[in-house]
Amino acid sequence: MKVLKIILSVIACLIVIAAMIYANYGGFSNIRIQIKKAGGEILVYRDVKGSYSQTGEIINKINYDLKRQFKIEPLRQFGIYFDNPQKVEQSKLRSEVGCILENADTSKVFWLKARFNIK
Repeated sequence: MKVLKIILSVIACLIVIAAMIYANYGGFSNIRIQIKKAGGEILVYRDVKGSYSQTGEIINKINYDLKRQFKIEPLRQFGIYFDNPQKVEQSKLRSEVGCILENADTSKVFWLKARFNIK
């Protein structure tokens, strides 16, 4: 009888701990769905063909060029990878990588188009 009480106590403690962890990670929270208008950022990027391992270096170069030559401080970087590297030969992998300009001076966008792709 004593062993049964210990086993039940351990199980009850495990259930309480699991419920606390579940609650801590938002398991009992209501889900709020919102629809908001987003966008308006300017993407400064380059098309890249080849291994995805080179994209970090290209992003850093774009970031550096924007800071040095155009006095623009990009807030974020991005990469869009189009192909699955397990199914496509490395030399044929396609991606677009670059920086996101959130509050860019629109007069500079004209000059950026000469060096970069813009979306």
